[in-house]
Amino acid sequence: MGKRSLRVAGLGLLLLLVGLAGCAPARATVAVTQVAVAATAPPAKPVSTPVPTAGPAKESAPAYYPFAAERKIIKNAEMTLLVEDTDAAISRLTGIATQFGGYILSIQTWYSGEYKEATVTFAVPSDNFERAMQRVREIALKVEKETASGQDVTDIYVDLESQLRNLEATQARLRSFLDKAQTVEEALKVNQELQKIEEEIEVIKGKMNFIEGRSAFSIITVDVRPPRPTPTPTPTPTPTPTPT
Repeated sequence: MGKRSLRVAGLGLLLLLVGLAGCAPARATVAVTQVAVAATAPPAKPVSTPVPTAGPAKESAPAYYPFAAERKIIKNAEMTLLVEDTDAAISRLTGIATQFGGYILSIQTWYSGEYKEATVTFAVPSDNFERAMQRVREIALKVEKETASGQDVTDIYVDLESQLRNLEATQARLRSFLDKAQTVEEALKVNQELQKIEEEIEVIKGKMNFIEGRSAFSIITVDVRPPRPTPTPTPTPTPTPTPT
């Protein structure tokens, strides 16, 4: 078999490898909630091939367990406060967000009868989450309700890292074969597969960026309303005794 036939055979094996990689389990889907993160399937096992390459087509997952890595935890809190003045509370909540390096996501106001109420949602760096919640408590006449939750998405992030390494290794191999292609047909076939891999890489990077950003900032939602006056009970009239 001549050198040209070997080159075409090598290209055919590479395209078969990429086709198999395309059948790997579906990528993770991360959705906020604001925040439900769906688990992803683990990356496909490495596939060996005799096609010459400058490096391995697949890279195994990291040997350490995710607990050894920086944890990716998405934190949320919801609070309901009785406040003396709704507008003043909105202003103070805006100040708390700024004080702890965060920002306002939304402010909604409405009237319930003659009383103004509001919902303020803001984000703060996760390291300041608990301190920001304490400051929010301090503006209340009474904390009527408080819930806080955290979702650990470290395993999902580690999965995405592994998928990204595998895709980047395949991308490097395709570029190497593209450089060696000697016909337009060879170049077009390799380039098509390269474009598919690059699109998958962008999707994975987008999911990783989302998790990084969402775990770096925690979201606090605060409902504020003034207290209602307690109605004065109407005294029960004393019956007039009937003269005998």
